[in-house]
Amino acid sequence: MGKIRYYCEYCDRSFLDDLKARKKHLSSTQHARLKKQYYLPFRTAKEVYEEETTKDPCRKLITQNFCPFAENCKYSHYKPHELEILRQQAHAEDLRRNSSCTPQLIDVALSKMSSSEKVDEWLLAWKTKQEGEALKPAKPALQAVSKAWSSNLPPVLQDWGSDLPPSLQPWSTFNLSNVHVEDWG
Repeated sequence: MGKIRYYCEYCDRSFLDDLKARKKHLSSTQHARLKKQYYLPFRTAKEVYEEETTKDPCRKLITQNFCPFAENCKYSHYKPHELEILRQQAHAEDLRRNSSCTPQLIDVALSKMSSSEKVDEWLLAWKTKQEGEALKPAKPALQAVSKAWSSNLPPVLQDWGSDLPPSLQPWSTFNLSNVHVEDWG
């Protein structure tokens, strides 16, 4: 009977599956480099910006206009204006992900990003608008849906109280108004 083999998808190689060999492979520089290279396209603009701002500029790229290390270089290959564009993209991603504002408001915010003072003013205005909307009473349709969902809990589940998993807990107006729908792809 043959030994069980471990297959590493990052490195596209297999070897005998024993603890020592697996630890040695997972700590190797080749595996770390290939794993990093695999995940590079999936990084958000915020992650790239945070990583690149901690690095110093690459001298080889500046002087020779070429760096033999490419994305494996420990220095930054971004110019200051490219970092600013990256920062704006990261801010736009945060706005899209964390806010419930309309696309028109996001477009207005993005058009004002060239000067940080205007952005700060817009964010302050948006925050006061959101706080004002939070003080308004809930919409009647939202209350009706919430009442229907919270009152239709079977008696068996009512005995569990707050120990129910989130998928079985009754809905409230707070839950319905704060739903963040994730993009599935």
